[in-house]
Amino acid sequence: MKIGHINLEKEYGGSGHQLLMLAKALSNYSIEQHAVVRNPILARRLLEHAKFSFSPLVNSPVTAYALMPNIDLAHLHDSRSLQSGLLLTLTRSIPYIVTHRSLEPPPARALARSMYRRAEGIACVSQAVLKIMLAYSPGTPIDNIYDACCTNRTGIPSARVQPGRRDDEFVVGHVGKLNESMKGQGIILDIAEQFVDRHPRVRFVLIGDGKDEGELKERASHLPNVSLTGWLANLQICYETMDVFLFPSRRGALGSAMLEAMSYHLPIVASNIGGIPEIVRHGREGILCGTNDRRGFQDALLAIYSDANLRKRLGDAAWARARQFSPERMAAEYTRVYRRILDRKRVPALLI
Repeated sequence: MKIGHINLEKEYGGSGHQLLMLAKALSNYSIEQHAVVRNPILARRLLEHAKFSFSPLVNSPVTAYALMPNIDLAHLHDSRSLQSGLLLTLTRSIPYIVTHRSLEPPPARALARSMYRRAEGIACVSQAVLKIMLAYSPGTPIDNIYDACCTNRTGIPSARVQPGRRDDEFVVGHVGKLNESMKGQGIILDIAEQFVDRHPRVRFVLIGDGKDEGELKERASHLPNVSLTGWLANLQICYETMDVFLFPSRRGALGSAMLEAMSYHLPIVASNIGGIPEIVRHGREGILCGTNDRRGFQDALLAIYSDANLRKRLGDAAWARARQFSPERMAAEYTRVYRRILDRKRVPALLI
């Protein structure tokens, strides 16, 4: 079996990180892999950590299609790659599967629907996403395959205290694209403003970049308890300096950064929306609050801040829960879908 991965995301984000973990885990199976990607960071990390053939970096779906060698199945990791998959199946009878990781349904126009309907499978990263795609493309085989996180850590990180951090500091961390309308980082700044005088030991650290970075930095410029670091390469050190992970997302398809945080024994405070409660169970791995419920998020943080036993119980449960979402589990589920598709490989019908 030879799988061709296509990822045309411009930036190295969640889909690229998941592809990296999947490719590494698939190397344990009798599967050949080829990759066509756009982002140079993703390309470098794939070359470092996975064994497969590779095409030059591409920008367009047509180029990605043209550079794809002979494969049995194409795995498309972003919506832009669907055009490549359509060309592959129309001209070379190569079937394709697409991973959908958004709570937003794809466009309603005929071509977009056709590209999803012609897929031999759609993998959804949560049950919440699956429900949306069942309504959008009811005739396509659809599976729920959760994202993964690296879970090779066997205990609590050795230190919550790192150089540059005071011993008495309590760090509320957040990792993600700085997109306020989706991720809700403005809520974090509102909470930080409430804490700045009342709880001076608490510091808020936002790691990531994105379209709202400038606006958020301007809003935080008068808050001494807030740091916006930009994107950092070594997230392991960042997670190890945190005491709790705050994820006030407004559109939570799943939250791979939240999963990673859980694998570092971090209790979670997050929105009770989308696929998030499928991962974090209220009162077990963290505390879930209503979307935009600033008071709820604030009270949850204060509860975890003031109760070390609660913090440890939630953090230990989060670590145990994260172990259920390993790259090996994700690779096994995708391999099952790959084989199912190839077992019933058919000649494509005419384009709808």
